[in-house]
Amino acid sequence: VSEAAQTAAKKSSDFMEISKLNKSISNEEETIQKLMTELGRELYEKYLKDELCDGSLKETCSWIKIHEQNIEEYKQKINEFKNIKTCPNCGEKFDTDVEFCTKCGSKLE
Repeated sequence: VSEAAQTAAKKSSDFMEISKLNKSISNEEETIQKLMTELGRELYEKYLKDELCDGSLKETCSWIKIHEQNIEEYKQKINEFKNIKTCPNCGEKFDTDVEFCTKCGSKLE
C-alpha cells in the first residue's frame, strides 16, 4: 500500500477518534448541565427551608467534578491525535516538538 494511502487511512482513523471524543465531551457537558440544574433545585429547596449548604449537596458536586475530569481527559486525547501539547501553567497550545511555552516560559511535558 502506498505511503499516501497509509497517511490518508491514518488521518481518517484519527478523524473518527476525534469525532468520538468530541461526542463524549458533549455527553459529559450535557450530564454536567443536568447535575447543575439538580444542584440548583436542591440548593433552592434548602434555601426555602433555611437549611442552606448542610453538606447534602456534596454527592452532586462530586459527580460534577468527575464529569469535568472526563472532559479534560477527552480534550487531552484529542490534542494527542492533533500532536498538540498544552502548557500546564497557562493553557497555551503548541506543537509537540516545542519544549518551552513562549507565553509563560514553563517547560512543556
